[in-house]
Amino acid sequence: MLRAFIMARSAVHCAILLAGVLVLSRSVLSAAAADKPSRALAVGWSYDHPTPGKAEEIALSYCKRKCRIVIAVHAACAAVAVGAGGASAAKWAATREKAEAEAKAACGRHSANCKTRAWMCSPKGYGAIALETPAD
Repeated sequence: MLRAFIMARSAVHCAILLAGVLVLSRSVLSAAAADKPSRALAVGWSYDHPTPGKAEEIALSYCKRKCRIVIAVHAACAAVAVGAGGASAAKWAATREKAEAEAKAACGRHSANCKTRAWMCSPKGYGAIALETPAD
């Protein structure tokens, strides 16, 4: 009986500890989200569509603002990197990692702090990425 009580008490302590970790994790995630820029360029993407036109149409529909297709691919991966001042570059490659690296490198030749804004891989069909057209 005493053994069952100790085990139950230990289980309760573990549950309380776990709940505290979850609350802390949510707080950290909320703080990280608050550090994001308030106005990022809108983006939309599509993958594995039967035609280039359908891939572009879907990407534009997901973008939700005044956007343009920045890259379209067939059976490949693509990435778009955006840097300071809205400079951007889009590249394609056989893998996500290579597409991201090439897009960031191309963006970095014209801007600072380039980061991947969107990526997609379309192994079986056509895909596209649309990016918001910055206001003039």
